Amino acid sequence: MTDSNEVHNHWMALALEQAELAAAAGEVPVGAVVVCAGQVIAKAHNQTVQLADPTAHAEVLALRMAAQVMGNHRLNECILYVTLEPCAMCSGAVFQARLKAVVYGAQEPKTGAAGSVVDLFANLQLNHHTAITGGVMAGPASALLAHFFARRRAAAASQHAPQRLSDLALRTPARALDGQAPEGAYTNSLPSAQGLRMHYVQQGAIPGPDHCVWVLLHPLWHWSAWWQPLLHALGAQGDSALAPDLIGWGRSDKPKRADWHSEAGHAQLVLELLQSLGVRRCVLVGQDGGDALAQAILARSAAKLDVAAVLQLHCNGTDGIWPAPLKQAAQKTWRLDAYLRAHLHSDGVVWQQATAPYPDAGHARNWASGCFAAPAPVLAEANLYQLDAHAQRDAIKLAQQLRIMAQAWSAAHSPPQA
Repeated sequence: MTDSNEVHNHWMALALEQAELAAAAGEVPVGAVVVCAGQVIAKAHNQTVQLADPTAHAEVLALRMAAQVMGNHRLNECILYVTLEPCAMCSGAVFQARLKAVVYGAQEPKTGAAGSVVDLFANLQLNHHTAITGGVMAGPASALLAHFFARRRAAAASQHAPQRLSDLALRTPARALDGQAPEGAYTNSLPSAQGLRMHYVQQGAIPGPDHCVWVLLHPLWHWSAWWQPLLHALGAQGDSALAPDLIGWGRSDKPKRADWHSEAGHAQLVLELLQSLGVRRCVLVGQDGGDALAQAILARSAAKLDVAAVLQLHCNGTDGIWPAPLKQAAQKTWRLDAYLRAHLHSDGVVWQQATAPYPDAGHARNWASGCFAAPAPVLAEANLYQLDAHAQRDAIKLAQQLRIMAQAWSAAHSPPQA
């Protein structure tokens, strides 16, 4: 590569790949590479959310990595390629590293420090002067940013805009859920949901493709509120987690017909939710019917999702709740609150949580569905991971145990080293 434009485009294309990784992880899509003697010695993308670090811009992370590779904090013969005009902080890092040159893509009209807001690179009072070139592959860089922020605005708007209730379903009144686990987020755009609204609770940012998200599939006698203490515990140890309410459960819409439900249909909906949120790799945790769903998701995941582990949780004190007796549940005289009270005995808090989404029999039609009635199939011995714990009372200990079990499962299924 001898033509300077061709050279710049080549390296900027690699920086754009990093920016796409940032977008997939929910970060502002900015990517950077450091080139020295015709070789990439460092590459990075924005990670301010994932690392909870306001300085974790792509440029700063790439410069740190390059300095480690070179064994020197001065990078005099290196060139930084970055998809967005550097801010004042990153420009200061460039000057401290004594970079030979910086090449950037799109302009940053709000914080750009290479001419858009201020031009630190033209300040003759500074003791080091780095060559600056802008506008290289600005179109793709700008398009990636525009698409990212458009999606984020649309997602924010959908959270605040009223979502029409389908004629096929009921929606639990907000007053019935007062005092319960905090409300999460909603989507009514899943292709297989037929316009029904699905609720989910997210703990932490969705990480990049090399890191797992814990996907907690609630017991079918409860809803995502069951996992609230565990979500906090997983977040405290630095993990990302997601707890959806299946359609018919919790804060999600409730189909009026019991035959709306099928195991394959619910597995597809969870896959569509994970794809819409950018989840590429996950650990599935299921309990009391959720374990059967986890295995149905695993069977359908194929190229859509990398399932690193499937863990079956058995909770002390909840035996016999699920599956409910189908014939009785289908009758108008059947009372869900009485059924759960008989099984949960003195655990009034859990009983109140479990019954809150079902203020009347119409909202509880999912209990009359037989799609999850069969017990989860037993996995092959090498794949079977079960754990006895109470997801609410033992949340901290359970979070630690889940991580250990998932690592063991993943190691057992990793391809042998050549």
